[in-house]
Amino acid sequence: MKTGKGGQLLVKANGTVGESDLRLLTAGFLPDVCQYLPPADLTFDIFGYGNTDLLELKRCQLGLNNFASLRMEGKAGNMTNEKTRYGQLAYDLRTHRMRSYRNLMPAALKERLRIPEGLVLEGKSSLRGDRIDTRTQLRIGKGSVELKGNMALKAENYQLNLLADAFPLDALLPQDSLSALTAKVQASGHGFDPLKQKTHFDLLAAIDQLQYKNIPLDTLQLTAQLKDGKAEAKLTAENRMFRTETNFSADLKPEEVCAELQASLQNLDMLYLTQGKDSIHLMLDVNLKGRAATKGTDMDLHGSINNIFFITTKMGYPAKDINFGFHIGEDYTKAHVGAGDLAMKLQSDKNVHLLLEAVTLVSDELTAQVKS
Repeated sequence: MKTGKGGQLLVKANGTVGESDLRLLTAGFLPDVCQYLPPADLTFDIFGYGNTDLLELKRCQLGLNNFASLRMEGKAGNMTNEKTRYGQLAYDLRTHRMRSYRNLMPAALKERLRIPEGLVLEGKSSLRGDRIDTRTQLRIGKGSVELKGNMALKAENYQLNLLADAFPLDALLPQDSLSALTAKVQASGHGFDPLKQKTHFDLLAAIDQLQYKNIPLDTLQLTAQLKDGKAEAKLTAENRMFRTETNFSADLKPEEVCAELQASLQNLDMLYLTQGKDSIHLMLDVNLKGRAATKGTDMDLHGSINNIFFITTKMGYPAKDINFGFHIGEDYTKAHVGAGDLAMKLQSDKNVHLLLEAVTLVSDELTAQVKS
């Protein structure tokens, strides 16, 4: 260590912390983490130097025997000046022989979560002024998930790109019957308060490959935009189980939010939901309009479920349209639901319990329509 003007601190460390000592240190600072430590010594090799103007981490290597290893390097300068500060950090985490480590995990967690061997997490993040850039990639075998993004804190500008390429979800969640994931997310915008007129946001999300058990969730695409206090979104899907298109729009104001949703379920093959026991196809349209105050409990929602058809291999069965509405205030609740000759109206001087009853009525009516 050198003191005075132009002083410098230099650190070199190379050694090993035994398994028992590592557990003792961890128990004192991170008691919840201690139980998850593998039976391994911690090896370290660190080399860095700098002063208040510039800090450099030339080498940082940590290892837990044959379980995992971590390498990092980076630098940071002018950190006391928000305009001229800069820094960067590169990292590389790898897992190796994890089978014996999994035996130490609690039974409930071990069934749900698996840390696979050969997992690689690497990336690089940088800071310049108030702008943060990052790129991180997670790889398991030939599958990967990559995240790229940047954010300017004061300007409130941000951009995000996420790309999954045949990422094996079942390697991490073996009990959830998930297939490999191929998808992308692109988002960019300005501002974090959606009720402000200057806030704008653009989103594109698409799933090209994903399956849960025997249910296909591929060919899903979501586009969304927020600009000048108006939000619009569109969700489409077209695969062997269902075909649908949903459009959503909203007018965001400081005092209230008004929204409208139109959904068309052009086909839903129940065969996938009943594990091959039912060959019924379902078609219907949903229309919703609503308004909600940003402060208080005032809310109005009304809509309909119409053009309901159940189609079997032999013929089709039309169902009655369903209309419903809710009106909630500080000291009242009104609700109505109707289908064909059936009509019910409810009113109360309370604003919670009757709303739950109305939702139950709609659910029961839908169940009755399906059974009939």
